[in-house]
Amino acid sequence: MKDEQLQSRRRSDEAADWLARLSTNKISNADLDAFWAWRRDPLNRAAYERMEDFNATARGLRDDPDMRAAVQEAMTRRPWWRSILAALSFPRGAYVAGALAAGVAAVLLIAPLRSGERHTTAIGEQVTVRLDDGSKIQLNTDSALRVRFSKSERRLVLERGQAFFDVAHDPARPFVVDAGKASVRALGTRFDVRRSDGEVEVTLTQGSVEVTPEHSGARTWTLSEGQQIRIDPNRSDVAPASTDLAVATAWTSGRMFFHDTPLAQAVAEVNRYNRKKIALGAGAPRDMKINGAFDAGDTEGFVAAAAEGLGLEVARKADGVIELRGRKPPAV
Repeated sequence: MKDEQLQSRRRSDEAADWLARLSTNKISNADLDAFWAWRRDPLNRAAYERMEDFNATARGLRDDPDMRAAVQEAMTRRPWWRSILAALSFPRGAYVAGALAAGVAAVLLIAPLRSGERHTTAIGEQVTVRLDDGSKIQLNTDSALRVRFSKSERRLVLERGQAFFDVAHDPARPFVVDAGKASVRALGTRFDVRRSDGEVEVTLTQGSVEVTPEHSGARTWTLSEGQQIRIDPNRSDVAPASTDLAVATAWTSGRMFFHDTPLAQAVAEVNRYNRKKIALGAGAPRDMKINGAFDAGDTEGFVAAAAEGLGLEVARKADGVIELRGRKPPAV
């Protein structure tokens, strides 16, 4: 028993150390590779997710005076807890630290949402709410969710955006999420649903869920922990696949992890959290894969990092769009 406690403490210390290293103003590609290798151990992954949960809760309560005092005390007592800095690294070894991220606005609502109620988030806002059955939901940027509970069923409609569901067990009342092109039935679980551009993406972190596309005759898929499925009406090869949960759920702690992510895809993700948009212009390496850890909402930090790390020019348009484009060769 003592050995198990020591191992558990060691994993927690390592998870805390990784959280700190990924949150500092410099991290190398070698460190990122080491992190992904460490996370392959399921027990290490669970320890890190517990640290992320603590991080998300602290962010959600950051405007509460008592919680501010508690967090300040924790920062003094534990050196690994610190403000998160934006960072981005590139395959060719270039690295630039971004400015301290403004981050998304996070709120925790203690009052439960009840049947018939609707909740929305603005661009750059995240909200955590509790349902009257004890379930907890975290809404990501620019999302809308409606609650439709009855005596026989707990049904929610994700009208747009993304939400992470931590479902309270109640076998007498199934928990179902409608997301347009698919519905998700929870079987006692924690899972993420993202609805955008006619697609639905479901990621399972714990337990089990059934995912059913809306079109007639479609089969129902049962996901296992660590699997993700993307429902695209224009594709017939829909099937669950393993995914990296740290990347898929980083948003729940106000982060974005890029792991072999094409630059264009990374830009699209950054744009979700800010009204100030980034565009890729001529000469920008849209398909270049990048790796890094970044705060959600720090558009300027991302632009600065990408410009220096990839050798790009920054052009600010009259409409507020920030364009990243290839640098012109010097005149001969």
